[in-house]
Amino acid sequence: MEIKVKDIMTKSVISVDENSTVQQAAKKMKKIGSVLVRRGRKIYGIVTDSDIIKKVVAKGLNPKKVKIKEIASYPLIVINADESVQHASYLMRKHNIKRLPVVEGNKIVGIVSSTDIAKYIPDYIDFLSWKQEIKGKVKRPRFEELETETIGICEECGNIGTLKLIEGRWLCEFCEESD
Repeated sequence: MEIKVKDIMTKSVISVDENSTVQQAAKKMKKIGSVLVRRGRKIYGIVTDSDIIKKVVAKGLNPKKVKIKEIASYPLIVINADESVQHASYLMRKHNIKRLPVVEGNKIVGIVSSTDIAKYIPDYIDFLSWKQEIKGKVKRPRFEELETETIGICEECGNIGTLKLIEGRWLCEFCEESD
């Protein structure tokens, strides 16, 4: 039985306005490891507890003065709620991240972390997947096919979908064509 992201995701997601201070965001992060960053009503990035430590505290910056948009990571890499946990793990490894916002259609419905995956998936899942691949039951995408394509939020229009890396920006197919 394949475990889906929606089966293990955390459903509560917190967002902050991009002009919030790091201190304001940190207060909201007492029990969670990240906040999503929004401009108006559109979510475009994420800030993790690790970002705060590396980009603010370690540099001796004042968290009361640094705006969250100054340390946010974007574009936001997302995953569909019906995708497999294995695919979530693959995306995390590929993009060197530990959290993926989960979407259904154009709505963020949760977040899945590497910790969530570790709690529910035994260490040997990659081995089992590899065995299935050898038997011809599962075909994993080749990494080189995905290097310049991912699922996320378009940096131009803010829509969620398949993105391509075009001149250093992650764009959806519609914005790619209009560029």
